[in-house]
Amino acid sequence: MKKTTAGLFAAALIGTGLGAVQSAADAAPYPSSVRTDCSAHATGKPRAGKAVMIETGVQKVNDNVSGSPRGPITVTVEKLNGADSGSGSGFKPGDTLISLGKLKPGNYTGSMDFAPANGNSKFEPCSATVTFRVRPAR
Repeated sequence: MKKTTAGLFAAALIGTGLGAVQSAADAAPYPSSVRTDCSAHATGKPRAGKAVMIETGVQKVNDNVSGSPRGPITVTVEKLNGADSGSGSGFKPGDTLISLGKLKPGNYTGSMDFAPANGNSKFEPCSATVTFRVRPAR
């Protein structure tokens, strides 16, 4: 008797629109649930007078998820004593090379940041640190 009364009450609520059932299609398309892993390092041995190239990578952690992370990658570096800096950006999935231009000799540190291409991406943003030394020109 209790089950019948509860069922009739629920049916009446749904029929009048007071008890709505949300379908899966109405849910948020991507809840940013796929973790990404970022990496960055200077290529070769950076020398003064030549453009410094930073190799960056963004990979999804779970291989069972379809698609590839896409979005802007930004690299910003600064000389440890603050006298010089450089930045560059790219937009490509997987590994990409980003040029920071010509930097003066010294030790540099900075960050690489990845943001998904749009607000509904299933991939999460990530970041990595990059440190390298620019040697004097030969």
